[in-house]
Amino acid sequence: MGWNQVKQKQNHPIFAGIPDDANFYFVHSYYGTPEDKSVILAETEYGITFCSGIAKDNLVGVPVPSRKKR
Repeated sequence: MGWNQVKQKQNHPIFAGIPDDANFYFVHSYYGTPEDKSVILAETEYGITFCSGIAKDNLVGVPVPSRKKR
């Protein structure tokens, strides 16, 4: 949790204007482990290296904080 560097594993438009190893804020420690490693878009190290983004065709998945509607 907190600020961590995101290592881009693939060139993708979602990273346009964002340098490799840029810092992103993580609000939880949940992560997924895709069976198909070719979809890994980004990885982050926090004690272990974990998948912090996936992409396949026109679908992109990244961990974002859930927001409570007020």
